[in-house]
Amino acid sequence: MISEKSDIDLLLIFDSDHNPEIGMESEIAHKIASDISLKRDLTHPFSFVFVNQRNMKEIELDFLWNVVRDGILIWGRAEDVIMRRDHPSLEPMVLIRYSMKELSEKDKRRLLRHLYNSKRSMVDKKTERLGPGTLLLKAEKFDGVKDVMDSFGIRYSVRKIWGH
Repeated sequence: MISEKSDIDLLLIFDSDHNPEIGMESEIAHKIASDISLKRDLTHPFSFVFVNQRNMKEIELDFLWNVVRDGILIWGRAEDVIMRRDHPSLEPMVLIRYSMKELSEKDKRRLLRHLYNSKRSMVDKKTERLGPGTLLLKAEKFDGVKDVMDSFGIRYSVRKIWGH
């Protein structure tokens, strides 16, 4: 969902011997974006993040995790962004540790039914539940599970990881 304050974020990755943010790559990207904005009468501006593939250590891992989770690859190969060696099965995941200590027995049962037993079961007990109070989920499932945990007032911690 795009709000009035949203922009169109583009991560541009180049393989060059200089900083693409101050090179001709930036000039070309801004020119193309300007032409598209005028031609299509876009109300949301473009926002660019330029990265040199030779300096991937400079990119924040949290940012990259969110790009892979929420972004759309327009052109290129994802494994070039994530790592040098091909490993197409890696994807963004979340490791969630939570505690139900503060919940009443009734609320504990309601929560567990909501997560595991309802028709719209959010968590596969066999593959996504690692043990008591520990879940390993694909990133796209996190927001729904987070909303449920927040609605019950559960304390939890989240670790963003790469997995398969």
